[in-house]
Amino acid sequence: MKTLQLRKKTLILESDLNRLMLRGECQNLFNAAARHRLPGFNMRWLFAAAPVAGFLALRLLRREAHRRRWFAVAKWLPTLYLMWRGFKATSQKGKH
Repeated sequence: MKTLQLRKKTLILESDLNRLMLRGECQNLFNAAARHRLPGFNMRWLFAAAPVAGFLALRLLRREAHRRRWFAVAKWLPTLYLMWRGFKATSQKGKH
């Protein structure tokens, strides 16, 4: 029983370490993107286009042939969400 508890703690620590490494990599990506961002480029139009993109995605998802392709894309959504949150946080820091 003691071995299983030690293994569980080890896996939890590895998971935390991997999470921190991913967070650091995302931060590096955001910093690199911020260096290459065009001056005057505004992301507000993306917020207006998001509902339209969601509607079109659902229409395509109804077709069986496109469903597999969408699931392949869906595995990247958590990473994209983290990138978006980081971008949002850095853009809000610049406003203050």
